[in-house]
Amino acid sequence: MSFLERIWGGKANAHYRAGMHAFNAGRYGEALERFVRALECGGVAADPVLALSRFYAAESAVHLGRAALDRDDTVGAAPLLERALEWNPQHPALQYLAGVVAAAQGDLARSAERLESVLAQEPEHPDAVLVLAAVRHARGASADARRLLGALHSGGTLPPYLLRVLERLAPDFPEMVSFLRDFAASGRTSA
Repeated sequence: MSFLERIWGGKANAHYRAGMHAFNAGRYGEALERFVRALECGGVAADPVLALSRFYAAESAVHLGRAALDRDDTVGAAPLLERALEWNPQHPALQYLAGVVAAAQGDLARSAERLESVLAQEPEHPDAVLVLAAVRHARGASADARRLLGALHSGGTLPPYLLRVLERLAPDFPEMVSFLRDFAASGRTSA
């Protein structure tokens, strides 16, 4: 078998191609399954098919995790996102969603760790700041939570899953309640 056949041929490539077809069609569950099957074929770490399969497996998990959150299914979202972080541990969208899920499930330490990692990469990520403020308040660091919240400006949209998590996490955080009320009053929540 030639070098190119080893790289672009074989079972891993067939699974990867089928995964990309499903991914591009928005069938993220099927795509994730195919990318995982490509990864299970093994090979050298530098294999581009395996690298792309890891990347798109994580991207598929982001879509599936967000859909689970939209259904208020944190139990379903958690293992998906944690597994995907094994493939792509520095992925900010994955870290953010995993942080939201951890907060919703009451694992505030893990949530803070994930959200702080997001903000180290993307300091202006407003949704991560909101959840981290609620988490810090819930952990007793109210002054720090108020400082984080005070640096935000209302604007943009908040997805329904985020509103649900924030409302559950910080009902006794007056600044957060006021901030969320401003969003509701202005109609700036996303559908």
